[in-house]
Amino acid sequence: GNTTWTRAGSPYIILGDIQVSLLRINPGVVVLLAGPFKIEVLSTIACAGTAQDPIVFRPQTAGIPWKGFKFSRTPTGSSFTGCVIEGANESGVTLSNCEPPTFTDCTFRLCSTPGSGGAIDANGVTTNVVLTRCSFLDNNSANHGGAVRVNAVSPAALMVDKCTFLRNAANPSHADGNYVGGALWLQG
Repeated sequence: GNTTWTRAGSPYIILGDIQVSLLRINPGVVVLLAGPFKIEVLSTIACAGTAQDPIVFRPQTAGIPWKGFKFSRTPTGSSFTGCVIEGANESGVTLSNCEPPTFTDCTFRLCSTPGSGGAIDANGVTTNVVLTRCSFLDNNSANHGGAVRVNAVSPAALMVDKCTFLRNAANPSHADGNYVGGALWLQG
């Protein structure tokens, strides 16, 4: 059934990989990942933070990254509003062959990946990836798209409105020109 995470129950400390479905997260909630764990979304998630009371997802201990959100073949209806997603090392959000969530007023920082898309890696998405007033700060990937990589199935596209991209890098350890898109890399 439907589950709601509230400020009163915060912080939520995640002690292993978890799967969530029909989850709502209220403003001001802090989610701490206590190790290299992922949050797998099976159906929908609605994160309803605000500028004054953001929802924060980050490692519990500095230097011990988590594995980010994973969406695979999920339906439409998920949203991230007023969220801070930081410190993931397998992309902050990975979208695989699914209907992507919307991202509004979110900050992605210090996320990385051994693949493409340090903050968001969208592969095979079937509808538009929509980023509105989001900030992408200090993210990196070993391959393409330091902040965002989108490989969309036509006619899906990436829609970016009033977003900020600062200090993101594609393959920061090899500045040889073989990897592209420090901020964005689009294909499809």
